[in-house]
Amino acid sequence: MKTATLPQAVQVLDLIRKKEISLEQLQALLASGLLADLLDADVGKINRSDFRKFCGLGPTDAKDLPTWKTLRLGVLKTVEEYRQAMKANGFKIGEYADDILGKPDFTISSEEMDIELVRLSVADLGFKKVAMLSDIYVNASKLGLDPCPNEVGPALRLVYKDQPKGKCKWIVVAMKSISDSDCDLRVFRVVHDDYGRWLSTCCGDAGIFYEADCLFVFARRKVVQV
Repeated sequence: MKTATLPQAVQVLDLIRKKEISLEQLQALLASGLLADLLDADVGKINRSDFRKFCGLGPTDAKDLPTWKTLRLGVLKTVEEYRQAMKANGFKIGEYADDILGKPDFTISSEEMDIELVRLSVADLGFKKVAMLSDIYVNASKLGLDPCPNEVGPALRLVYKDQPKGKCKWIVVAMKSISDSDCDLRVFRVVHDDYGRWLSTCCGDAGIFYEADCLFVFARRKVVQV
């Protein structure tokens, strides 16, 4: 592995950003492979994912991504227990969220299990402006992330008591969409707005677009030991 220091990398990037390198010099740098070498360089105490973020690049693997929360599923055994627990803790349930909680496609783990959640924005997954839900899932899968069990929706709502207020802090649960009573596909969303903390939903159609600052949670893919 070729080595470089973070200051060297920063110096090169600053020269490019300040346009102090001519087009011909930049082409020569690209041709030499130096910029690619810097991305794989030994940057000492600097984490590789932090370095890539500094360079304006997304993660390349789930190991580059920190676990946001570890959630235990299967503690509550029925939908009604979830409803009662949310009410007891002062959480609200939106009309559509309550609807899909009662659908056969909503399932609860029969055994207690832990799941690692990774939180990413659409921009973190490589999309500068907007992206279709299907493409968001594809890019997440390439990183070793999977859609969550749909029980994550109400389970996350119960534990995320300190959720900041504001649309940019709302969390969409990546999951297999559930059809509501109007035959519209929906996924859970965990919301904190002026009316309180909610278990809500948003559109789960594969072709729906989400903006770059929208936050999603995915399940870290477990490595199967052979």
